[in-house]
Amino acid sequence: MIASLDYELDKSQKHLDLKPDTEYCIGRDPDCPVCLGELPDVSRRHCVIYFNTTINSYALADLYSTHGTGLNGRKIGHMDVPLHDGDKITVGPVSFSFYCESSTAARKIKTGSSGISMISRPEPFAHVSRMTDKKQFRYRQDELFQGDEKILEQLPSREGTELYLTSSPGGAVHFLKIRTELQQDAQAVRELRKLKTEIPDLTGLIPIRSCGALDDGACFILSDFQDVPSYAKMISMLAPLPQNSALALIYSVILILARAWQNNLFHGFLKPTKILYYPKNGNYITEMGLSAWRERFYPDLVHRPGQWYAAPETTAGKSVWQSDQYALGIMLFQMLTGVLPFRADAPNELARLHREQTMPLPQERNSQIQTLPAVDAIILRMTMKDPAERYPSWEKLLADLEKANLLFRKKEKKQ
Repeated sequence: MIASLDYELDKSQKHLDLKPDTEYCIGRDPDCPVCLGELPDVSRRHCVIYFNTTINSYALADLYSTHGTGLNGRKIGHMDVPLHDGDKITVGPVSFSFYCESSTAARKIKTGSSGISMISRPEPFAHVSRMTDKKQFRYRQDELFQGDEKILEQLPSREGTELYLTSSPGGAVHFLKIRTELQQDAQAVRELRKLKTEIPDLTGLIPIRSCGALDDGACFILSDFQDVPSYAKMISMLAPLPQNSALALIYSVILILARAWQNNLFHGFLKPTKILYYPKNGNYITEMGLSAWRERFYPDLVHRPGQWYAAPETTAGKSVWQSDQYALGIMLFQMLTGVLPFRADAPNELARLHREQTMPLPQERNSQIQTLPAVDAIILRMTMKDPAERYPSWEKLLADLEKANLLFRKKEKKQ
């Protein structure tokens, strides 16, 4: 398959022939195959074009750039999209034309607002160096865990973790998470087991069935498994979302968090991967109530890469209930714009941005959307740097979301 990119840079026409065995990262970094220099609105590693063997076609992926990547006039999310002959790609002020002699269309996923196809990124592209090699998994399919829990499947896992699907003797399917980089001490294990007994069984929370340490000291948590997508997958595939849809999704999570806080329980490390999207039965939140334990025994976890939703106090190791509010504010921003407000590869730099950088308005990251001033005000208050300046209660935030949704409906009726 012959493919190429044409674009203009420094008043000069550029032509690049693409090879199927090469990933073409576009950005400011001098190491990028397509380096755009110090142009405005271009991230260090902005986006990538590569050949997706799953669909036998070239694909485009945004790399969590600050200002997003455009495709034919619309910003894409972070799931890969297949490219077709004649597609126009926008990176900051630079427009690329993609040409290909043949391009196989990927299957469509209905988004309700766009005809852009979404495809899953094959594992070889998913930052292999940060994934756990399957050879390093300690359990194989059909082996037993802790005597009676049968291993059903090894799941793709980030470096330092092993994820499995398991089944109990009664046939219940569970999710097993083993932290291989965390060597437990006896006190940590005792505290974790004690914590498990203290977390109440509340609607919307995924209960921990078992926890402890393995013979080599690695920590494990066994919880119920729900075969539904996470908010992370939904955001990647569907963002930007209409305002009423984004508000409803955040509202449903806050209902769970409000019930939990009535029992003095909060998450403290909330992110889209911890929220399961299950509209028929109500959404779920996983790993609730573990932040104090994590901060006490494993404070370095908050300094790992990719803490896109962590509040300033979370990266400082002092999460409070308002930290969940901050994380949801970042998620709401991402749902509306398709991009994150702050982006940095280095954990310390990302933490600094959350701590010091002014929160942008949604329109500043995606000029193609228009949010209500009431929605902008909600996001800004949820993401205040000082927890005391955020909403004083979940109930007050729910009330403001209801008002914003009512304003949105009135505006739609007028149109």
